[in-house]
Amino acid sequence: MKIEWVTVGPFQENSYLVVDESTRRAVLVDPGDEAPRIIQLAKDEGVKPEAIWLTHAHLDHVGAIDEIKREWDIPSTCTTRRS
Repeated sequence: MKIEWVTVGPFQENSYLVVDESTRRAVLVDPGDEAPRIIQLAKDEGVKPEAIWLTHAHLDHVGAIDEIKREWDIPSTCTTRRS
């Protein structure tokens, strides 16, 4: 498992790219802002994210979702894990 990150936006929020190095499957976590930088991070790793995971839905964690979904056809799904 490989985790890369980029700090984005005026709130300096960390967005993560999680890559399974054996399968090259990847997800984005908390893409808060600056979609072009997040997209480039994935392209530099040679992966196409399959999902976007959010730790929560504050503005600084969701701002780049629409632009990322335009770049890659990532399906919209909402699930909530409850303890």
